[in-house]
Order: sequence, then structure tokens, then C-alpha cells
Amino acid sequence: MVKFVLLTRPKDRNAEFIKNFGSPKIKYILEPMLTIKPLNINLQNTNEYKHLIFTSKYGVEYFFKRQPKLDSPKIYCVGNRTQAELLKFNIDNIKYTASNSAELQNYLNNQKNKNSKEFLHISGKDIAHNFKINDILCNRAILYSAVTIDKFSQNLIKFINKIDIILFFSARTADNFCRLIIKYSLENECKNIYALCISTRTANMVKNIKWADIYISKTPNSCSLANYLDKIVNIK
Repeated sequence: MVKFVLLTRPKDRNAEFIKNFGSPKIKYILEPMLTIKPLNINLQNTNEYKHLIFTSKYGVEYFFKRQPKLDSPKIYCVGNRTQAELLKFNIDNIKYTASNSAELQNYLNNQKNKNSKEFLHISGKDIAHNFKINDILCNRAILYSAVTIDKFSQNLIKFINKIDIILFFSARTADNFCRLIIKYSLENECKNIYALCISTRTANMVKNIKWADIYISKTPNSCSLANYLDKIVNIK
């Protein structure tokens, strides 16, 4: 039996997830809870930094569209998707690619004789982790903002009772979705839906809604979440 799975991340990332993890057993419904908007920030003196940290595709995109030439800093990134975006801009001096921010922080902790003033974290306005070097916060260049959606689509309101599983990829996405569930008085529709969350922090954002069950991905990335989804689809 085909399962109806709701995706809640930004539009372009939903399309990528379906392309990579589509299945004849799944019909995806798209309901982005966030939209990504670039900020009008004037980048200055970025060549003063010897190390750049990228934690998302959007940070890479908005940075290199404004700053196409660099004096060969060392690049650190989180996620294969971020790395792939760097390669699109012909950035190949990637020192380390981590699967998540905690892994990258651990790697940086083991790098000796580094100065936090030499590091710049290219990020969005809201982040899950502040990077530190020798217990001192790195500087940040905030280039975009993830803006929450204020209402559900009529399509979701009409078909929410058909949804089997909802995927939550971030704490903000989960928090906004649950806020709208309460706004539209749809709490009762969630009791037969399985909430699949990318992390414990994300799961904490949905726990006040009564679901059929809440599952947490083994590791906080899309591939692990997709593997968990596949198991649930084949069991339920």
C-alpha cells in the first residue's frame, strides 16, 4: 500500500530529497514550513580570514555570488550537499567535510595553534551550533534568513487526514508546523500520523502534539532519515 509522506523543508530541498529517495511505495506531499531569503549584507575583509566554515548550501551560494575570488583559505563544511555546492563554484581546497556540526567542532578542537580570529562561519541568521576555536567563538557572516510560513495550504488542510508520515528536518520546521496545527485546530488529525524527526532537538518540538508515534533518526542527516523512513514504510 502506498504511504502518503509530508515533506516540510524549503521547496528546493524537498525536490532534492524526492529525487534522491523516491520510492513507488511513497507519495510525497510538499508543505514547506520555511522559505529562504538572502540578506542585504555587505561582505568586507573576508580575505583576512584563513579558514572559512560553511554549514549549508545557501551559505555557499550567497557567499560566492558576492565574493567570487578568495586568497585560497582553507574550507571546512558540514554535509555532502554543502560540499557539492562548493564544487559547483570550483572550490576544491576543502580541508574537511563533516556529517554534522558536532563532528566538525570535534575536528576543530583537535587542530592545534589555531586562532579564532582566523575563522569565519558563513551562515544563516538562525543556527544550531556556534563554532569555537580554543573556547572562543568564531566570527560569523550572516547571509540569509529562514522565514517561517504563516499558514497551511488549502491542499494540506483538505488532505491531512490521508497523511501517514511527516518528516521534520529541523527544530524550527517542527516548531512552526505544530504552531500551525494548533492555529487550525487540527491536533486530532495527528493521532494517526507518524512523526519522523532528524534529531532529538527536533523531536522535542513536536512532543506536545499527540501522534501515532515519534521516531528519531539514528544520525542527523537526510540519508539516515530516508533509511528510517524506508523501514517504517515497509513495516507499517
